[in-house]
Amino acid sequence: MLTVPLCLIALIFAIWPKTRRTLLGFAILPGLMTMLTMYLIVIQAKRIDLIYIPLIHLVLMAVMIGLGRFNPLKESENIEA
Repeated sequence: MLTVPLCLIALIFAIWPKTRRTLLGFAILPGLMTMLTMYLIVIQAKRIDLIYIPLIHLVLMAVMIGLGRFNPLKESENIEA
């Protein structure tokens, strides 16, 4: 209940290009919560019907990593032989 709103607030860092690298650091939080909720809810409690909860954390982590690596000003490097 706490990590999803916290991570959504951390996505505000994606607005500014200079703070996008810190977003990669915050992506650890939903990654850890994916593993924790997968164990506690799906494996230990045997509630396969609640699989969407760890998947929300996993998608949030993927979005944070994707936005953290996004750099529209990066010039393409052409290798000429």
